[in-house]
Amino acid sequence: MDLDNEKYPLVSILISSYNRPDFIQIALNSALQQTYKNIEIIICDDSTNDEVKKMIQPYLEKYKSVKYYNNGGPLGNYGAKNSNKCLSLASGEYINYLNDDDIFYPKKVELMVEYLKDKDIMLVTSHRNLIDSKGRVLPDNEVTVTITNKNSVYDGKEIGARMLRTRRNFIGEPTAVLFRKKDIEGYGVFMGRQYQCIPDMAMWLTLLQKGNCAYIVDTLCAIRKHGGRSIFNQKLRKIGLAEMKHLLEDGRKAGFI
Repeated sequence: MDLDNEKYPLVSILISSYNRPDFIQIALNSALQQTYKNIEIIICDDSTNDEVKKMIQPYLEKYKSVKYYNNGGPLGNYGAKNSNKCLSLASGEYINYLNDDDIFYPKKVELMVEYLKDKDIMLVTSHRNLIDSKGRVLPDNEVTVTITNKNSVYDGKEIGARMLRTRRNFIGEPTAVLFRKKDIEGYGVFMGRQYQCIPDMAMWLTLLQKGNCAYIVDTLCAIRKHGGRSIFNQKLRKIGLAEMKHLLEDGRKAGFI
């Protein structure tokens, strides 16, 4: 199907994969079920086995829009290098990451693309559900709760300052947000610094330096929440706290606070 790229700009959906063949299949199906049809789906696989590769193969034979790259193991930086590889391979004007255990709802991309027709809007987000490992919807938490009762556009500097002051990423995870490829420095990069544990907040600040944020009240995606407090998660938390200090410093330099 040939589509007018001016009327329907290409959207790149980027999936960074790591050892979760069952979840990524659900994520991939949700990307393929988008009502907006001019999309490409790029999967870069950091897995330590061939399970994702085997699962993806039938999709590659059926869908020209699905492209798969196997890294032969983790590239490093807690997935940031893999996510940047996805970005480098993207041909789309617009970018939406999809974490390999998350879900897009069918009209997500279609509704969000409309907002990016306004050149002053740098990113579009929405309410999102929290789900558990079985896909059951969980109650909202302090960052997913709807921030307004109607579709709204917020001043970038104001919403960025609010995010820094509260230290809460209410804009959303990478899955939640659509933006233009040309407007970011790289995945998880803000003021030239690569962030590993809070890459989404770093990217949003890069975008909010340049313009505004649109928020859609409809629930357009689901973020999977996993239980447990492993030693690995505790290590990430320690790194994340250190990165938050850097983010606040860089935010001040950028004039947010």
